[in-house]
Order: sequence, then structure tokens, then C-alpha cells
Amino acid sequence: MQIANRTHGPHLTQQDPNIVRGHVQRIGTGRFNTGTATDALRRLKPETQELIRDLDLTHATPRQLNSITARLFWEGAIDIEGEDTLAAMGYDRGIDTPFDVMERLNGHLSYVRNSTSGIDWTDTIRIYEKGMELATGLRDMIRALHPERSIDTYA
Repeated sequence: MQIANRTHGPHLTQQDPNIVRGHVQRIGTGRFNTGTATDALRRLKPETQELIRDLDLTHATPRQLNSITARLFWEGAIDIEGEDTLAAMGYDRGIDTPFDVMERLNGHLSYVRNSTSGIDWTDTIRIYEKGMELATGLRDMIRALHPERSIDTYA
């Protein structure tokens, strides 16, 4: 299995369909690597696994994918570059819920789209985009692993 180069971004081939391509995940030891969707799911708390099982990920809305991504990030199952930006927005991993995170990001993105103030929100947008990419990657990998969309076997 090939591994993503964290310094130089996503450069994985598509040889292994189980790889969540180009996304950095935090595992228990604090090391970083790109694992499989099954690895990511195994690291989640039971409540999160249940949340994912309850969703039809094949037809998931962007909002549902946001929620999954925020939950993964909140539990430390993944690491999204730019956590300092979240902290600057007042986000506290131990207090805020995953849904608070995405609501805050969505609010900032709305501000970005309508703002003429010249504030640079590049980091905020990058965090949001990386989160959406990872959620979409998880959805695609789960679908590839189990076309019937039941991930009980893998969670």
C-alpha cells in the first residue's frame, strides 16, 4: 500500500481502492499516515460508528458529510490542517460539539462570500474544503468496501 507524503500533499495512485487518498489521519500514537477507510472507522467511538451507519452515505447531502467530518475531527480521528484557525475562532475541542464547528465554519464562509472587508479567510476556506474532501473520500471508500452501504462489518 502506498502512503501519502504529508509534506507534499496527495500523490497517491489509485492502486488500492481502500486508501482514503491524500488525507492525513491522526492515529492513537500521534503518528500521521494515510490509512484505509476501515482503519479510520475502527478508531471511532461507538456513537460515531452508529451515526455513520444511520446515514445513507451514497446519497448523503453536503451537510451530512460536514457533520461526519466534524465528528471525526472532534474525536481526533483525523487531523485537518489549520487547527490554529479554528482556535482563533473560539473553537474548543473539549467543549464545542462537531455541529458547532461546522456551523461556525459555514457562518464564516457566508461572511467570506459577502464580505468586501479584505479580510483573508484563506485558512478557514482551506479547512472547510479539506473537510469536505475527506468526508467525500470516506463516503466513496465505504461504498467501495461494501456496495450495500452497510458498514457493520468494517466499523
